[in-house]
This record gives sequence, structure tokens and C-alpha cells, in this order.
Amino acid sequence: MSRGHLAFLLLFIVGGACALAACPPSLPSGTIKWSTRSDWNQLNGDATISAGTTAVLDSSPQNSLGVIHVNGVLYILDATLSIVTQGIVVGTNGTLYIGTKDCPVTKKVTITLVGGKALGTDPYDSTDFGVKGLVSMMGGTVQMFGYTAGPSWTRLTSNAMNSSSSLQLQDAVQWRTGDTILIASTDFTEVKGKFPDQHETIVIQGVSSDGKTVTLSTPLSFTHWGQGYQRAEVGRDFLLTKRIVIQGDNASDSNSQGGHIMLRYGYHIVQAVELTRMGQSGVMGRYPLHFHLARFMFGMNVVRCVSVHETHGITLQDNIGYNTFGHCWFLEDGGEHGNQFIRNWGARIQNMAQPLLVSDSQASAFWVSNPNNTFIDNVASGSFIGFWFVMPVKPLRKSAVFWPDPKVMSPQRTSLPPNGFHGKVIHTIYQDGVQCSGFEADDAGNIGSGSWQPTTGPPFSDNMKIPLVLSDMIVYKIRGSAIWSSGCAPATWKNIVVADFGRGIDVINGQAAVNWTFIGRSDNKGLPNTKQGISVPDPNGGITPIGGVTHYDVGNGLTVVDSTFINFTDPNVPYGAWSGSGNGPGWDSPPGWMALNSTLINSEVVAFPSWFNTYTFHADGILDDGTMTGVKGGAFILGAMPGFGKMPECTYKDSWPGYQCNWFKYGLSHMVVSADVNVSPWIPEKSDPTQYQMDYVGGKVIVNLFSNWIVGFVPMGTPITNYVYTAFMNGGHYEIVNFNTTGSIFQSFGSLTLTMGQCTKANGWVIFSIAYPKGTTLTVVTSYNTANTPAVQHKQVNAYEDLSWNTYYYDSSLEKLYILLSSDTEQQYGYRGGGDYYYKSPYSQGQKTMVTASCGTNCRRSGKATIAPQPAALPKAVRHDFFRADLLGPKDAAGTAFFQLYPSYRNLAPRLAYQLYHNLRGLDYNFCLAVNNECVSELLREKILGVSFVIPLTRRLWEMVNAGGLQLMATSSVTGDILLSGEVKMQDTDGKTWAPADSSAVPACKPSYETIPVYNGSSLVGLYGDSIIIKNDTSSPMCDGQSLTFINSNYNSFGFTDMASKLPDRFVSVEFFAKSTAPDTTIILQVTSQGYWGSANNPQLIQSYSPNYFVDDEWTFVRLPTAGFNFNNSFHRLSFGPAVDNEFDVYGQNYFNLSLSQVRFSTVPAQLYAGTAKEIAYTYASPATSGVQQTSTLVQEGLKANRASSVEALSLCVIFAALALI
Repeated sequence: MSRGHLAFLLLFIVGGACALAACPPSLPSGTIKWSTRSDWNQLNGDATISAGTTAVLDSSPQNSLGVIHVNGVLYILDATLSIVTQGIVVGTNGTLYIGTKDCPVTKKVTITLVGGKALGTDPYDSTDFGVKGLVSMMGGTVQMFGYTAGPSWTRLTSNAMNSSSSLQLQDAVQWRTGDTILIASTDFTEVKGKFPDQHETIVIQGVSSDGKTVTLSTPLSFTHWGQGYQRAEVGRDFLLTKRIVIQGDNASDSNSQGGHIMLRYGYHIVQAVELTRMGQSGVMGRYPLHFHLARFMFGMNVVRCVSVHETHGITLQDNIGYNTFGHCWFLEDGGEHGNQFIRNWGARIQNMAQPLLVSDSQASAFWVSNPNNTFIDNVASGSFIGFWFVMPVKPLRKSAVFWPDPKVMSPQRTSLPPNGFHGKVIHTIYQDGVQCSGFEADDAGNIGSGSWQPTTGPPFSDNMKIPLVLSDMIVYKIRGSAIWSSGCAPATWKNIVVADFGRGIDVINGQAAVNWTFIGRSDNKGLPNTKQGISVPDPNGGITPIGGVTHYDVGNGLTVVDSTFINFTDPNVPYGAWSGSGNGPGWDSPPGWMALNSTLINSEVVAFPSWFNTYTFHADGILDDGTMTGVKGGAFILGAMPGFGKMPECTYKDSWPGYQCNWFKYGLSHMVVSADVNVSPWIPEKSDPTQYQMDYVGGKVIVNLFSNWIVGFVPMGTPITNYVYTAFMNGGHYEIVNFNTTGSIFQSFGSLTLTMGQCTKANGWVIFSIAYPKGTTLTVVTSYNTANTPAVQHKQVNAYEDLSWNTYYYDSSLEKLYILLSSDTEQQYGYRGGGDYYYKSPYSQGQKTMVTASCGTNCRRSGKATIAPQPAALPKAVRHDFFRADLLGPKDAAGTAFFQLYPSYRNLAPRLAYQLYHNLRGLDYNFCLAVNNECVSELLREKILGVSFVIPLTRRLWEMVNAGGLQLMATSSVTGDILLSGEVKMQDTDGKTWAPADSSAVPACKPSYETIPVYNGSSLVGLYGDSIIIKNDTSSPMCDGQSLTFINSNYNSFGFTDMASKLPDRFVSVEFFAKSTAPDTTIILQVTSQGYWGSANNPQLIQSYSPNYFVDDEWTFVRLPTAGFNFNNSFHRLSFGPAVDNEFDVYGQNYFNLSLSQVRFSTVPAQLYAGTAKEIAYTYASPATSGVQQTSTLVQEGLKANRASSVEALSLCVIFAALALI
């Protein structure tokens, strides 16, 4: 049967017993008794109850009838009655009553539907009713009241063992001797194999006086668990406890063409009705109970394993759907909304052999095509998938007629109702307990890609996203994943218990699991399915690693918070609180999975899987705050992989197998190398036929290479056999070598592409060498998969020290090409998940560097293959000092931070990069650099565990770092209390540190050289911008006793306009004083000019031309070259705004407040400060003895002098007037 060939279905409108009033009810005068109309009792004859006529079925017809047309009113009251008919059609104004609200059916009413005549169409819209059905036209009424008593189902309170003959129930029931009950399986199920289904139906022999003990007529065949989180459901089977039965004929079993019910718009009530042999296989819309385009029916109450089709506002409550085929509780097209599914149970839901939708071959108990429906306290047991979220972009099939515009109705953009999804119990599932992955893509029911990102709509738009929280579930005995979600992202899964599964939670892309209980192996052992005599999730009895938290193959962003892991250990099965990828070995993902405040009880930390049937191999891993590994402040948990074993931070753990690594001081990112073998084939290196014995060992295991051809990475300065799986973008130096599993060396590719791993961290950089013969012409191009970001062709430099992100160096003596790749240009942080706890996954937006060599397919070495030596010094673009802070705080708070002070990162401005690791909980804290517990830097933009980011480095802050006595400090954003603190100490051993280069003296407010003022206490030209402009700000003036302040609240620039001038060539710079009005704030400032009205806007960043590099909360002097604006000294507009250069987007402020003083054009050339750092001796000073707060420089002294003696400059209008005469 389709959409449910039901063995039985128990339907309730409410949970309590029906009140029996005076029965039978009074009928209207003139009611016709069916037995008095001979024309209504003819064999295969049709019967029509005309409009205005009321009839009552007072006895069972002796013949099998044709089609009954109800255009008036037909009553079928409480009696033992049976009618066989080809169908019942309730007309537009017709009414069918089977029982009444006050006099429900307590005896037996049976309607058997047989094949025969067509039922016709609905005149409203020509909907075809097919054959063999009970149908209602638009506007008709069908109300069926069967007698109900007590709950339809309850649960066990103790285990019911195999061969037991009694059940202990959670709720008192009013069931009777002779009733048949259903007992749920609490073991793994099988919906497509030989493992026995353990749902059982048994007749009641007796019920105790308190209604909580049931004695069975025959012993149980299986054990049904009734303890802890795993308690079998028990429900009364109304198939043998008849009230109202609507059924297909006996032929339905053989031809799969049962009866069907279709109810359209009208006032329908269906209560305590049993359906069997219902549904028609292969016929769309012929379901056991189908609400077909009924549209808005708010207030209607219906119960059944049912298809809700373009119908809104019904309540389905206290039902059991058992032994059905295809999706059971079914929201058909995606337009259905406002319905309530409360306390319904779908049991033994079987796959369709001839599916109506493609997905019916993987039947779910609850098919959710629109989340704007309420799901509370429902149960799924014995299906392929428990709850399946499949929301299309817009409604499909017939519902598409009503909802053609996805801005009006978009299920993928629709949110759950408040508190609308909780209390689920999902168990005995073949694949996934909850699946939120692919989504319906077309009318055939094919599943495509997409994501559920709820909004406040309608209207549905991208800028109104709201949190997605799914909570309060118990999920157990799942062969696949208890929760599998790649499409619910970002989402928070809260307050969930999972036990006995293949994978506990398997998700990707910015999701979080909060307050979970993971039980690896419960006391409910189940039937054995292995040679070892134990029960495992794999349907074939395979022994594979089982983890509470499982990685996807790539990507990251799962945060697991406040969760407990119990019994993840077994002598026969590799169990771990976490496991590696369930879909591959994590090709290019760095550790991007976070564990916060975990509790492990009788549990191993991790169980990494084996791949390619041979060896453990895993590349991605977990960031632990220390509660799993016991390492104070935390550690990385990583798979067995060549390279980790050679790192001093890492310790091999044989039981995982894998590595526990203390925090990497540069973070950890990956690089992927690829080549088009059609263009660059694998050609053996004829000049070196040596068979090298490559080192594939990771810990105590040999790592399988999963390929005959390997693009390998060998650290510079090590033997050629020292292979590592991937290049780590953490300051590494690697030679790229092509070889195979036997150790044969191949020529370098004539063309290859190096791609940043998709989760590359900020500040990651790596240097590669590649062997190419002398005379090779090389082209190196870096491109970006972002709009308005042009590709960069690297220029050749003549020295290794000049290697940078946009250059390459070729060493002809070594025959090596050197390139430096850095992640910062396109680095961003992506998804968030987890409510108060979250992980922001870093990712590269597709940065690729292609190397093309003129040697093509003849890139042969001149001799034996060698690895480039480790360079003695770094290129200037990435030279740096290394600092560390070990953090401690109250209540076992701990952490570690690493800093790299780059004096001229990528040959641009200085930067202070950091990697931060700690075990603080929540988000109510902030980090800053401090002296004597007072912040001296802006708050760190990224602060959670594992981030790698940047602090804008001003000269003032740089000097504080070098002077010593600096702290990294975390404080509560609520109370201000210090949560973590530690001294920032240099880790380099050479006793030197980089310091800012000497700067020119800061000029006076009224300098001696020639200037043209733009602002000198008042603006001499027009002002523009969306900002609030304070023209006479006397709060903290630099010159003239007042400053010009812009209070900016958006991304737009502001500044001076209508200048309309071309300066003489002797004016070569524009200079000004600037400061942020907000304490401890650093501004990434960009100055832009327009040469004339309507011309392009040409920007310059101030970093390279200010002795302080950035603008902070003290007055800073800036002098920019006018030539940098490229307008031949013509100026119409001078604008100030946030940086948009890719290099600084990574930490640029989007908007800020800025004060300006003495803005003027100058005859003094601008000084370039980028790349001009110097080395000085470093002497550590503790915070108690440091004189850092008294640090002063020529710059600061000049600024102080200017503020003490403010002198006005010449008037702009006078100068312009003079220029007009020249």
C-alpha cells in the first residue's frame, strides 16, 4: 500500500475518555431509515441522499453497494453495523456522521471499500476522487466519533524480559481483557534486512485495578527495555478492539490497491477510527487519510498516520500509525503550515517497493517539508529515518499553484513556532534519528542541496535570520547517526540524550551541541549480530569506530558544550567520546571542532577510524579546553598522520590512535596541491631512478597513502624520505616532491596549483621550494574567488630575503623556485553556532596560486633529487619576534596565547598576530593587552578558543611590548572582574627584538615650511558625510584650541569637499593630526581623494606614512604623498573612512568616530615607515618593575609640545587667492 498500508491506527482527539450522554441522540423529524428505501439496497446500486434529506443507517445492507452520494445528512449511530460499498462521496453541503460527540460508537461500525465505479470529481476545481474511497468535496463535512478511554499509548516503567507475561506501565490505562496492544522494539531495527523486527502485538489477558499492570495472554518473544532513557512505548491496537473501522477489501492485500480517505475544506473530526488495508500503491494522492488542498482549517482536529496536503491549522494528537509503507506523518508539498502534531507515534514504517516519491524508498516516520508546524512529544520507532527535514525553496507539486513566490512562502527560510519542536523520542531507526541534510528539489521528490536558514518572514529575505534551536530529544538504538545535519546550519541542538548509535551527532558548518548526554553502550545490550556475540549498530555486524561526536569529511564548526560522555569503551569495539570523519579522512581541514566543559565517565577520548581498509589516517581534529585530555588550558586531538610525530608539541596516543598536541604557536592550517595530469603528466625522474624508502609512519602506525601517486611535502633541511601528508601553514618551509608508493621520484609538474585549505587560519603562511632546471621561465599568479579582487602576478626578486606574498625567487645554484603564500588577503571567519557558546570557523575564499614552468613535460633535475636546505633567516616580509603568555585565573581558568610581532608583515605595516587558547565559558568576557590591569590596546576582535587573529600594532603599543611588563588580560563584560591574566614574554633566544624605526620630528601646529590649510580650527572648504559633525570640539584639542570631530554610524566616508583646486607641484603631501574619540580603539584609516567632480575615488592607507602606523586614542600625525592619489595635485574632495584594502579588512573597523586637527597640504615629502624597523636588545621587565607607562618617544614629545603651543596657519582662502594670481 502507499503512504501507509496500515495494520491498525488508533486516533484520538483528546487523551481522556469520552463522556457518554443520553444515547442514542435525537434525530430530526422526518429522518429516513435506510432499511425503508429498497432503492438504496440494490446490489452494486448507487444511493443518493438528496440535499435537505436526513437519513440514518439503521441496519446493515445485505448487498454490496455501489457509490453512496451524501448531499444531505447521513447518520451512522452506535450499533454493530457493516456496510460494503464502492465509495462514499460527501457533497459540497453534505454531512456524514459516524457516531456523535456525545454518543460515540462503542460497538462496531465497519465500512469496507471495494473496487468499482469512479467516484467522480469535485466541481470546485475538478479534483479527481479516483475509486474505492471515502471522500468529501469542498465544503462537505465528515465527523467520525469512536469511543476513547484512557491514553492511546504509554511507556514501560521496568524491563519486560523475553518470555515475560506482564508489563508495568507508566500511566493508568482503561484497557480491557481481549484488547490487543502494541509493544515497541527497543533494539536496533531492520527495515531492509534479516535482523528481526521486535515490535510485538499481543492480546491482553488482564489489567490490574490501578490500571498500571497488564497481564499478557502469551509470553513476549523479545526483551523490551523499560529503564532510564530507554522505555518501550505500549499502545492499544484497535485493529482487534474495534470501534469504527474503515478498510479496504481482502483483495487489497494482493493488489496493493486499498481504500483511501480524502477530505477537503470543511469541518471534519476523525476520532478513534481504525484504518486497515488503506492506500493505493503507485497512485499519487491515494493515501489512508489525506487532507487534500483543504487550505485553512484552523480549529479542525484530526488524528492519524496521515498525509496533510496544502492544509493548515489541523491538530493530530494521540495517534499510533503502525506497519505503514512510505513516509508516515507526511506534510506533502511544503506549503502546509500551522498544523500541530502532538503525542503521535509512528511504528514500523516500511520503505515503499514502488515509491510515490523518490524518497519513499527511505521512509521516515515524520516528513517535515515545512517547519512552521508544531511537533511535541512525538515518537518514531522502526523506520528508515525518524524525523526528516526536507524543506524545499518553495512549495512543490499542487501547492506551487498557491505559493508561486518564495518571498511569500519559502519553507527553507521558515522558522519553527516558539517552543514548537521538543519532547521527541526516536529509536530503533535504520539510518538517522534526525536528518537535516538534503532538501526536496523537484516534484519527483529528488533530494538536492540547500540549507535551512530561518528568518522572521514572510517576507523571506536574507537579512532577517533568527537562531535555529532544536531541543529536548531522546534518541537511541540508531544504526546511523542519532543526529545528521549538514543543512541545519548554523543550529543549536540542546538538551538531548543519545545512546547506542553508529554516530551520536554528525554535523558540519557552524553548529553546536549543548548539554548533551552521550551513552556509547547502554545496559540495553540487544540481540547479538556479530561473531563476538555482541550487538553493534552496523547491520552487517561490522566492527567500526563508534563516536559520540563524529566529524564530517571536510569543513568544521561544531562546538560541543557542557556535555557528558558515558561508557565509550569496549574490549571488542573502538569507542571514543569523539570519533574521526565518518565520510573520509578530513582532506584539508585543520582542527576546527571544539569541546568545552566535557565530562568523561568510563570513556576513551577519541576513536579515529581506519580508511581504505588498512591504516588509520586522519587529518582534522578537535580543540579541547582540557576537560577531555586533562591538559590545563587544553590541547589539540589529532589523527595519526606523518608530520605530527616530528613536532615537539605532540605526544602519540596508541589507544586512539593519534596525537595529543599542546597548542601550536602559529595555529594550524593546511595547503592542498593539485595538477592537471593531462597538462602535467607524471613523468619518472630519469636523472634519479633511486627507489627511496619514504617515511609513512605516524606514531606507531603506518599511514596508508590511498593513492599510487603522491604530491608530497618534505620539510626543508631534512632527508628526502621525511614525507609529511600536508603542508602546515604555520610558518613551515617545505619542498614539494612528486613520488609514488614505491618511492620512485617524478619530475616537477610544468603546471601546478596550490590552494589554501578551506579552513585556513588568519596569519598562516608557508614557504615552498620546487625543483626546476636552470633556464626555466616561471610564471606565478595568485587569484581570488571574490569580486573586485584582481589576480596578482608575482614579480621575480633577486634575493631570498625579498620573497613576499607577491614575489618569487629562483635560486639557480640549487635549481629551486621559492614562493611564499599567506592566508590574510582573503581570510575571513564564517559561521557561528551554539547560542552562548560558538565556534567561528575560519575559511579562505578560494585563494589559489598557480605556478607555470616553461619546461612543461621536461622539468628534469640535473642530478639526484635533493631537498632545499632550511634558510638561515626568514624573508623580510615574515620576519618576526615570538611572544607567549601563560594565563591563569580563578576557578581553574587557564589558557595560553602566542604572539608574533611582525615589523613589516608582507612588506607593509607592522602587525601583532595572536593565537588564543583558553577554557573560559560563555561569551561574557573580553581580552585586551594591559599594564597594571588597565587596558592599553583595543579589545581583541576574536576571543574564543582556537582563534588566530590580529591586533593592530601602533608604535605606542609596539614600544610597550618591547619594554616588557605587558599582560594579556580577560575581564568579565558583566562585572569587570579579571578572569584570566598572564605576562607577555618573548620566547626568542637571540636577546634581540624588532623595534620601530626612528621617525622624523612631529611638526608644530604652525610649521615653518609652507602649507595650505584645509582645516585650522575652522573648515575653509565644505564638509560632507552622513556623520554628526562637531565643528568646534573643545573636549581634547590638538591645535587651535578645538578640533573637528565626525561621529560616524555607518560604513560611509566623510570629510572635505568643493575644494576645486590644483596645487602647485611644490606641495607634495597632505598632513593632519588624528585621533579616535573612543578609549582603547585603533582605527584602520583610509584617506581617499577625488581630483574633480565625478572622478574616481583613489584611496591611500595611512599605515605606511604615520610614525604611529594607525590612529588610536591619542593624537597621531599622518603625512601622505599627494602623488599617491594619482590626480596630478588636483583635489575636489578629501575623504576619511574605514579601510577597504584586502590586507587590512581582516581586522578593519567598519565605522568609527574621528577627530581631526590641522589638515593641510605641505611642501615636506612624506616619510615611508613600512619596512624600516630596527633590531634592539630585549630585556624582560615584570609588570611590577616596568616603566612602560612612562615610555616616550620623539613622536610623543612632539605631540605634547604642539598641544602646549598652538599656532594658527594662513587662511586657505588667502592662499587660494594668491595661487589664482600666479
